[in-house]
Amino acid sequence: MFKMNSEIRNANRERLLAGMSPRARGKHKEQLALKWIYKWGWSAPSVIDSLAGNVGRGLSSRLVKRGLLIETRTGNGGITKGVPSKILTLTRTGLNDVERLLNEDELLPYELDPHKIKQDFLRHGLYAQKVTANVMCSEKFIGFQTEKEIQRIAESGVKQHDVIWHIGNARIGVEIELTAKWNRPFDQFIIGCAQSISSGTVNQLFLISDAPAIIKRYKQALTGGNQIPRWVQNKKRFWETNGLFTLPEGIERKVLCQEFKDY
Repeated sequence: MFKMNSEIRNANRERLLAGMSPRARGKHKEQLALKWIYKWGWSAPSVIDSLAGNVGRGLSSRLVKRGLLIETRTGNGGITKGVPSKILTLTRTGLNDVERLLNEDELLPYELDPHKIKQDFLRHGLYAQKVTANVMCSEKFIGFQTEKEIQRIAESGVKQHDVIWHIGNARIGVEIELTAKWNRPFDQFIIGCAQSISSGTVNQLFLISDAPAIIKRYKQALTGGNQIPRWVQNKKRFWETNGLFTLPEGIERKVLCQEFKDY
């Protein structure tokens, strides 16, 4: 449903840039890259260059040389599968440039120190960025909200998705699941996703993993009529089960589970 081959992506990208002069195209791509890193907090060179339609290190290298981005080596890059060897973050100059492009309601706190980015979440974050970059050039794609943006406006106790895509009239909650959850975290995840759909926070759920077994397990759990244990904290702040939550009938029709491929 959401995976497009490179030819389709490139054709849609060219459609979006049609009518622009070469200089305007270059400026548009630069602004897109800077806004992207601002929204996510960081990115990888491969993602930034793919957004611009570059095969090699074109746009990302240019922005580093101009002092708008800084490139930092990661701890496990090249060792752990899926972890980028380098990340890109905004410099003070880059941040100033981005903030001049935004509306007041788009402003976010931004961490300029790349060493404060949590290394444990780089693989998860890179997957989220890659699948989002993959759908950006689709004809019905309107925009997306990153976890940073969602946290700013989310109500307490409401499920916060890794990304929310706006495609046509639909709001699609995206969940990247690379490690199996168990017991309370698993039950709370399933209930949270179900409530997010039934409340209208999102219209659909797109669950992605690189492990087929995890996909199968979540798909089975997110089926209408399933009863999932509810968890509450007692007076001593210990977690305990308290009744069952029944998933709405037909919820499985609003859930798409897909194995991650390297987009």
